[in-house]
Amino acid sequence: MSNTSAPIGLPTNLSDTSASQRASYAYFALVVLTLLNLLNYVDRFIFAALIPYLKDDPSAHYTDAQLGWIGSAFTYVYLFVRRFSVIWATVIGAGG
Repeated sequence: MSNTSAPIGLPTNLSDTSASQRASYAYFALVVLTLLNLLNYVDRFIFAALIPYLKDDPSAHYTDAQLGWIGSAFTYVYLFVRRFSVIWATVIGAGG
């Protein structure tokens, strides 16, 4: 008897399901992973999209150099946090 459990709504043994059900699970997983990948891609470019609005804000008074430093800081923090999270996930593993 297996100790693993499937998410709610999914069968615990995919060999008991029909080919069309397995295909629908595969397409669902593909859509979810594609949307997560899109979100992961877009979140890195939000700051660059906001730069024109930050420059036009009369109360902010940001120079191009200051916005460049802020963008660089965001990129480096994102880079290092991502690397450490990958290492942490590798050490912890899927089993927790």
